[in-house]
Amino acid sequence: MQYHGFFWSAVIRALLSLRRDNGLDNEYDTTMLESVTQIENEKMDDDGLASILHSLCPASEYETIGRSLIGYLDFNKMSNLVVYLTASKHIDDALHVLGKHYHYILGNSAALTVKTDGNETCLRFQPSSHPVLTEFRCYFLLALCRHLAGRKFDFTTVTLPPSGEQPVSLLRPVSSGDIRHEGVVVSLFFDNKWCTQASFYYSQSIKKMLAGNLDTSNDLPLKQQVKEAFLKAPSPARIRSEWVATQLGQTESAFRRQLRQESISFSALLKEYIHDQSCHRLLSGEKTEDTAAQF
Repeated sequence: MQYHGFFWSAVIRALLSLRRDNGLDNEYDTTMLESVTQIENEKMDDDGLASILHSLCPASEYETIGRSLIGYLDFNKMSNLVVYLTASKHIDDALHVLGKHYHYILGNSAALTVKTDGNETCLRFQPSSHPVLTEFRCYFLLALCRHLAGRKFDFTTVTLPPSGEQPVSLLRPVSSGDIRHEGVVVSLFFDNKWCTQASFYYSQSIKKMLAGNLDTSNDLPLKQQVKEAFLKAPSPARIRSEWVATQLGQTESAFRRQLRQESISFSALLKEYIHDQSCHRLLSGEKTEDTAAQF
């Protein structure tokens, strides 16, 4: 699937259009269409992509470009995956899909997690080795959430790993959130009230039409996904639905909704898992008290 290439080619097309409209274009811009074709055909690595983004959007122009770019992004050019996300019922719905396919947009090593704690939801993922790619990924996530929940949506806090450069952010002109350069992972916090804010762009027909085109080669039945999450827990008896949801890249509310839709009892599944694991240990010769201590 060429979701990755189409996503970045759409970003570059938006940058070229914005630069032309704002009189920022130069002779370099006219050579970009050839590069766009390479990107769409997945023939450019992250090093080449970062070099292009630095040329079209240097940190010194983040203020000008960041303020207007959100109006130039064309979701329809960003691949079927992004169109599918824009047709979601709400942000929770979109995050459920993104949790399965995030690597096409956020990178193969992003390891996206979604966690709800108190009144906030937090998206966390590993940054790219090229800070400029991370900047654009965060900017896209803000644009997607505003598309679904409305223009008043905003991140409350954004943490980006320090890059060794002047601490500027492409988000700053369009977000009033607290943007910090610290830590080693990207964290995007927002108020829980936005998670289920109904989107006027929700379309079950569009989602049904595109569902068959999504790459589902890595999808597993929900029961299997949950059981594989159980295997990661250091102490099975302490497993909670919120922890499993985080492992699956979802909010707890989205995870519980999916369980209901598929008529799966989380507690029954967990009891079955603990019973099976206990029997396996006992049959393997482990002492009863040792097994009890583990579970």
